Amino acid sequence: MAGTFYGDPKHTPQAAVDAYTTRDDLIDGRKISALAFPSGTQWGPFGIFTQTDATGYMSATAADANQNGQPDQTPLTGQTGNAVNLLGGAWQNMQIMYTAATHRLTIILADPDNSTRTMTWSRTLTSAEINLINQKHYYAFTILGSTGSYWAEQSIQKLSGYFTPESPSLVVRQATTNGTSLALPTTITQSGSYRTKAPIRMAPTKDNNYFTGVLSHLLLTHYDTAGQQVTSRINANAYGSDGNQWYFDINPATYKSLTIVTYVYRRTASTSDASPSAKFDIPLPKLSFSGTSTSAGTSGPYTVQPKSTVYVTTQLANPSIGPADWIKPTALITLPQLLQATAGPGVTQTGQQLTVQFADIARGTTGTVTFALTYSGQLPATLYPDQLPAGTGMRLALHGYLYDQSPDVINAAGARTDGSYFYVPTTLDAPKANSVVTSPPNFSINTTKDIDSGNFVPQFGSAQPAASAVFHYWDVTSADTNPQITTMDPILAGHPTTDIAGTAPGTLTGLLGNAIANAPQPTAPVGYQYLGYYEYTGSGTSSTWHSAQDTPTTFYYQVPTTGTSALAPQQIAYIYRPISDHYFSLTTTDLDFGRHPASAASHDLSLPTLGNVQTTLTDHRPSVGLPAASGPWQVSVAANGPLTGRTTQAVITGAQLVFAAADTGTAQNVTTAGGVLALTDNASETLTLGQSNVYGSASLNWAPAKIQLNLPAQTITPDTYQTTITWTVTDGL
Repeated sequence: MAGTFYGDPKHTPQAAVDAYTTRDDLIDGRKISALAFPSGTQWGPFGIFTQTDATGYMSATAADANQNGQPDQTPLTGQTGNAVNLLGGAWQNMQIMYTAATHRLTIILADPDNSTRTMTWSRTLTSAEINLINQKHYYAFTILGSTGSYWAEQSIQKLSGYFTPESPSLVVRQATTNGTSLALPTTITQSGSYRTKAPIRMAPTKDNNYFTGVLSHLLLTHYDTAGQQVTSRINANAYGSDGNQWYFDINPATYKSLTIVTYVYRRTASTSDASPSAKFDIPLPKLSFSGTSTSAGTSGPYTVQPKSTVYVTTQLANPSIGPADWIKPTALITLPQLLQATAGPGVTQTGQQLTVQFADIARGTTGTVTFALTYSGQLPATLYPDQLPAGTGMRLALHGYLYDQSPDVINAAGARTDGSYFYVPTTLDAPKANSVVTSPPNFSINTTKDIDSGNFVPQFGSAQPAASAVFHYWDVTSADTNPQITTMDPILAGHPTTDIAGTAPGTLTGLLGNAIANAPQPTAPVGYQYLGYYEYTGSGTSSTWHSAQDTPTTFYYQVPTTGTSALAPQQIAYIYRPISDHYFSLTTTDLDFGRHPASAASHDLSLPTLGNVQTTLTDHRPSVGLPAASGPWQVSVAANGPLTGRTTQAVITGAQLVFAAADTGTAQNVTTAGGVLALTDNASETLTLGQSNVYGSASLNWAPAKIQLNLPAQTITPDTYQTTITWTVTDGL
């Protein structure tokens, strides 16, 4: 390696014959002619202690003297009968022990299949080395392997270890969410409470590999009575901040042996090692929209019309310079409730959570999933693939999180990275690694739970903007006491400013496109009758009127709160009137069919009234600000019983009143109809004779021939026969 200390003449066989740069021609102590080498007496690879000086140069250091008084530099494949064969392609056991009390390091190689094949190296640190350790208060241990100019085929597996610390010991760490250290740890060996500290934000430096992040949570690690490590999240109520640093107080003596407090930082940006000033943003899903599934779509804002479908294409690119293959990356997209997805390959919806499952994405390739959304809003809405702009109008968004279940997160060079993706500031924590993804991460950090150092969860798209809706309860008769009130439409000037006493409407807030939770319902206050409601959804200059029977069960937020200075707030006004007042008057006349001989009833009779009949309806209902369509009425007539003799109480059976359509004169918007009314005891039989779709008075007029009394043939006892009929005016069709 030219230009490095490995290329220096000190590190060549000709100059120093360093053990870690020479080849050998021996296997299990036997010379192998196929491994030709100039010197047959050359020792093979060594087990040897090495160290580097301040400049990085490596030198061999002697082991403790063996029984012959010589430093023990035993060849691994060399000339001893019990040599452990590292060239035989089999796994060997290696044990490394360091005793701090004696400063002695011991390494043992053992053949798991042959206990006689065991090799041991031991060395006690020198006084100078011990002094250096006491100054630095930490140890560094490295396993080196060298094959000179040949490639290495040896490896280490199942590496594990333990140590017994000085008690009580507290280690304070600053790390990324996958455990990578961001600063040198601090070790405290005092009794009593100690205040740990760490910065709120992690600034990029060369020492922390230009990591930029913000504190996500704190972890507490201790060891139980069985020696097992227990890691849990520290309750957020247990630590605090002074504005620049987080702090957490702990007494190490509370726990057995060793305690570790880790300040965990989530990444908020990523930079290239080669160019720290240049951000390297790891890709997030790219969204595009189209009116047809076959269209490439637009990656910019897209306006979706009410009751229509939009196709969303989600693309996720794994760059050639990025991590290794992404295993089942999953996008979780939060949808406004006015958007519903159509299930398809890789797409499922639970509530308003849309799960988009990509297939595995190899490095340098792109995964694509397309799905359909149906929009049920009342106004045209705009979908945004990224950040919402400022401005007016109906604005929706697709807001999501991305999970990567890759077991190994490495870059193209094979080095460990901080995750396939990085956090953004509004994300507080990662999910557990390789867990089944069912919902976005829970952003509450006020709970204590086991933590699983897992995958990063980036946030993409735009969150739905905040929205609000105002509810009113208004008395339509308030116009009688306040001449300034000219309308009940909340978007127009001149509406009431005071709600009915005892009601509790007001302003509710939520997210645009979602259902208005706990929306006030049009339950009539005591003493009032419900007429209907005005709804303003943010479009036009007036509201939409809904009659009482059209009241919906669900309202949706349809006007954003911010960036909409040109729009009035969304408003729903429930309209009532007092029920104690009588608004209709109805004037009727008796129906007189004259005197006729009883003998005439020997056959069917049809008797007209003796004169004109007029029924007058006067409409006094308050209607200020209500549309004409909200003021319908109808007039009906019902019989109270049969024709009965005043003196004899004799009954005429089968009698009927036959009404032709009445004449309304100049009255507008009134329709009339004829019909037959049987004169019986059945009070449920009614006949509608006139109706109007708007407010207003009217008269119903019948000429004599237009109201007939039909009598079937029967024997009639002479008497004056009469009955009572009831005229009714009803408010509403």
